[in-house]
Amino acid sequence: MPPQKDRFVNFIVGPSKGGENHHDQDGEIHMAGVRMYTAKSTPCNRLAVAIAVIAVCLVLILTACLLVTLFARQSTQCSNLTSELDGNSAGDKDVANRGTQEPEFGPITTPASNGSVGNPHPRSFRLPITLKPLHYELELRPDISSNSFAGAVVIRFQCYSPTRFILLHSTELDIADSIELTEVGQGDGRGAGEAPGLLTGEPEFFTPYAFMKLQLDGPLKKGHIYSLKIRYHAKFSDKLMGLYVSKYEANHGKTKYVVASFLSPNGARLVFPCFDEPSFKANYTITIVHEQGYTALSNMPEEKRVPTKDGLVATHFMTTPKMSTYLVAFIVCDFWQESRTVDNTRFSVWAREEVFNDTLFALEYGTRAFTFLEDYSGLEYPLPKIDLIALPQSIAAGMENWGLLTFKESHMLLDPNEASSDTSQEIATIIGHEIAHQWYSNLVTQEYWGELWMKECFANLLAYLALDHIHPERNMMDELSLATEEFLRVMLLDALPTSHAIQGTINDISDILNNFDLTSYYKSEAVVRMLRYLVGSDVFQSGMTKFLQTHAYSNAKATDLWDALSEALRTDRGTRINITDFMDPWMLQMGYPVVTMTRDYQTRIVEMSQEPFLLHPDAINRLPSSPYGYQWRIPILYSYADQLAQPPIHVLRGTSGSLSVQEMGTDQWILANMKRTGFYRTNYDEANWDLLIKQLREDHTVISASNRAMLIDDAFHLATAGRLSITVALNLTTYLHKEREYVPWKVTLQLMGYVARMLSFTSSYGNLKKYIEQQLLPVYRDIGWNHTDSHGARLLQGEVLKALCSYGNEDCISKANSLFKNHVEHGKRIPPDLKPCVYQVGVANGNSSTREYAWEQYRSGTTGENLLWLASLAGTTEPWLLCRFMERSLDPSLVPVVDTVEVFKHVVNNPIGGYLAWNFFRQHWDIFVERYSGGIFLMNGLIDTVTKWFSTDFHLKELREFIAGNELSLIGKAGMKNFRQAEETTAVNVHWMETNYEDIKQWLEEAVSGD
Repeated sequence: MPPQKDRFVNFIVGPSKGGENHHDQDGEIHMAGVRMYTAKSTPCNRLAVAIAVIAVCLVLILTACLLVTLFARQSTQCSNLTSELDGNSAGDKDVANRGTQEPEFGPITTPASNGSVGNPHPRSFRLPITLKPLHYELELRPDISSNSFAGAVVIRFQCYSPTRFILLHSTELDIADSIELTEVGQGDGRGAGEAPGLLTGEPEFFTPYAFMKLQLDGPLKKGHIYSLKIRYHAKFSDKLMGLYVSKYEANHGKTKYVVASFLSPNGARLVFPCFDEPSFKANYTITIVHEQGYTALSNMPEEKRVPTKDGLVATHFMTTPKMSTYLVAFIVCDFWQESRTVDNTRFSVWAREEVFNDTLFALEYGTRAFTFLEDYSGLEYPLPKIDLIALPQSIAAGMENWGLLTFKESHMLLDPNEASSDTSQEIATIIGHEIAHQWYSNLVTQEYWGELWMKECFANLLAYLALDHIHPERNMMDELSLATEEFLRVMLLDALPTSHAIQGTINDISDILNNFDLTSYYKSEAVVRMLRYLVGSDVFQSGMTKFLQTHAYSNAKATDLWDALSEALRTDRGTRINITDFMDPWMLQMGYPVVTMTRDYQTRIVEMSQEPFLLHPDAINRLPSSPYGYQWRIPILYSYADQLAQPPIHVLRGTSGSLSVQEMGTDQWILANMKRTGFYRTNYDEANWDLLIKQLREDHTVISASNRAMLIDDAFHLATAGRLSITVALNLTTYLHKEREYVPWKVTLQLMGYVARMLSFTSSYGNLKKYIEQQLLPVYRDIGWNHTDSHGARLLQGEVLKALCSYGNEDCISKANSLFKNHVEHGKRIPPDLKPCVYQVGVANGNSSTREYAWEQYRSGTTGENLLWLASLAGTTEPWLLCRFMERSLDPSLVPVVDTVEVFKHVVNNPIGGYLAWNFFRQHWDIFVERYSGGIFLMNGLIDTVTKWFSTDFHLKELREFIAGNELSLIGKAGMKNFRQAEETTAVNVHWMETNYEDIKQWLEEAVSGD
């Protein structure tokens, strides 16, 4: 793109109609009554100065006479005002109803980005609700050559309470010298009245809350509509937030660029001054000025393109519906496109030319998922188009911008002939997740970020339902979704006292960033899934449609959702249940219960009790207080040996309860939480555990695959918490040599991976490897290296081969090395599901030239494939190679900043890599803080990764010392919550070793003694 000719842009065309939500009579922004402030003084002659001085003196004398009276009157008025910012709770329905009083500011002054100006010192980080935006007329002019962009925005807003200032969000924007304020009209459709007061002084900035304050010398009037025009200039973000530039290598070695945006949760303020909170919805009319030969994309379809005088192109877009700032999107690229029409909606996929052939899967699966999700919602998709675009770099796997969904290339592009089964499943789920957001996030939006779960739980749930609908043979809902690493890990993290409620409290900016975690995404989905099973899938869908219809184009809170579902129950079933009462303990307090079932084998009564489940026995003393006393209403779906077809359900409402199961024999087991429908763990008396173990050994297929996986997962975590002997958990695994289903093996191998990390530097590690190999070998012999058509069998094959080779099986390693050699030397194709294993083994057992080959494949490989090569580079027994690998990862020209986090995950998975990664992390702390702590996901993931292997008091001491020395650097940023979780997790690991090691050691010795 050519150099920017003018630092600040003027509108190429005047402001146009902003959509249906305008309150003025003719839909136009009237320019009469413009008030403009200029930072610099206007030149004047000496006489004028003298006259002005005399006039000022007279005014001062008169002012002194009236000062007491005026001050008293003002004080009386102010005494009746409570700061609006103090009252900015996220629980109110509409911006206009959140209050009508002005916030207060203190005297803090610090330099702002465009000069030394006074900073307001607000008493809350939330915006006041005196003003409500109606429409943004926004023009952006990106300039890659100067690494910057210019912008101009006209914000039309309505005043809900008289106020003498305008408070917006603005971060790292260099505001132009003049700002124009215009009165447009009144909310009842009448024309403009008197002009508003003058803007006084320069904008004031309060950096911690990203506020820009514009002071007026007179109040804005309640019910009146105003227009504010601001021009500005800014640098592209280097953190993949806001507006950023991503470069890539095109054909023939040419470097190309794409301009993209990522505005969630609070990145819009990096791109344009705005009311950057989810409840401040407005319409947007967007124009992007760009170089010829490029295509500009935004949320709505292109309306027209107009050449500019300086040889650029202004692409104008249709006005959006009402939407939140975090959903606005901008792209400038020269990508290829393919489109289809689905239910009167243009559905398009976009990608750079070099990888465009890999968009077919997204187009095929995406259109099918779109059709299902539109039907499920009961509401027609409201926009004329939906674009899915694959970006070379993105901070997240996907982002739901309304009408313009953005993805990492590795999470949208797919060659069906070369992608593994788990990769295709993951990409399908991500595509479904972002499409589902078009209704659950975009059409109906959470009021604030404490209710992030409201959009994420439904996107996850509906993504699984869509995949189940399109591929019912995969059992995504009942099986595969319960074996994901995210689901298993959130059950672990939520058993720590550092967890948080699904509906969290947001006290500052860092809480927003830290709320983007597994609890908000995956615990919320599991709990809502539990509710769906309880009320029935048809009632649930009916309630969700009612919810969307009632709150379309608006914001909602949790009680709105529960009310809709309660109404659906009354309408469809004639049942009156207060869903709010049922759900509040699950949503508003952290943690989850363990249900203990103790049988009286003579009376056939089962006594049940609930307690909060915590991994460390001392953690109960560190729990925050809860109004629900860590009690839940627990739906218990239970079954026993002769009663499997239609298991009954019992709701445990208090601390304890009982079941009478007279038809169950004394030699029959009972099993609760069938299909893991509830978010809790279950413990049994010793005799019932023995009966379950006996059943698995004799005929494990009597118990479903998902229930087998749940039993093993529950048992190991109960043992960690000291509620069950570790030998019971280990005994549950002794049947696995007969197991041929993916889900139980996936869960068990993840649990054994934890045990392996704990034992990796003990004498028992060798016996653990022998035992795992002993259980895997029969499966390995059956499933082998040959291709299979079953999706589940392919998933199982990949897990078994990867595990067996990693634990040192010679036959597995030999075959993997052979496949790798034939691939490198002769170009022989490796089946996709075998690649993760083969690449890792081949590189780990290769020489320096092998590693350089792998490095080049990562640098130049196709999307998705290159990440497999990146993982393989961590496979070495040479510490210096791992150090070099991490050093390379810090160079963005070699490794994209998002992939750096992946590098550390792979290094830590190497038995010798944990301490190397921890040391490297500490040595380069400043780089990681600067690069990752201001955004979502990455900093949190990095901290979790480098600390997950800690298991000794020495590790805990080092961790605490590091936190104490660096916690100030994370104030207002992401990461501190994860450090606190790491402290608790390390304490759990230390306790696990102290209480379980000797028992495990003895059990393993006996288990492999006949080997």
